[in-house]
Amino acid sequence: MYYWISAGIVLILVLFLSGMTVVRPTSRGLVERLGKYRRFANPGFNWIIPIIDRMCRINITEVMVNAEPQQIITSDKLNASVDAQVYFKVAAVDFATATETMADGARRAEIKKAEGIRQAKILESEGEAQAIKLVNEAADKYFVGNAQLLRRLMAVETALSSNAKIVVPSNTELVNDIGEMAGVMPLNRGATTTKTL
Repeated sequence: MYYWISAGIVLILVLFLSGMTVVRPTSRGLVERLGKYRRFANPGFNWIIPIIDRMCRINITEVMVNAEPQQIITSDKLNASVDAQVYFKVAAVDFATATETMADGARRAEIKKAEGIRQAKILESEGEAQAIKLVNEAADKYFVGNAQLLRRLMAVETALSSNAKIVVPSNTELVNDIGEMAGVMPLNRGATTTKTL
């Protein structure tokens, strides 16, 4: 009986000692239970269930990796040798911090998207304003005092491009203006007949 009690105590002591792990301050531990993430281990003493649990230690200090020198050709057709050093560091964060970081990233992405839409609308408005300004300048230069006439002619052009028929009284200035542009003598302003364009 004494033999079995001693064997049990020794077995418990072996299991306890084999489950003891110490995580250094420059590392963090990741505890897996049967291959699935279980918990995050901070620096100091940690205990895991032997055989069932496994701990992976991750170095969180800045690590330098030398990249092999590479021969490149520059845009002006010269050969150059590039040697690089890469520094990386693991960000050891808990789940709440990771969630907060993701939410902050999503918020910043939405802000950037809204700023892009706003900038596009501003540029579109500026373009339309510039086009209106150019049309007005052209009207002032080539149709001095006849900006309204230009607008009427543009309306007639739009209507005629879709094969629409417009009935215009013959005593209006528009008929005379179109006639003058076509090289036809102006109509008698006293006439009351209508023309179909």
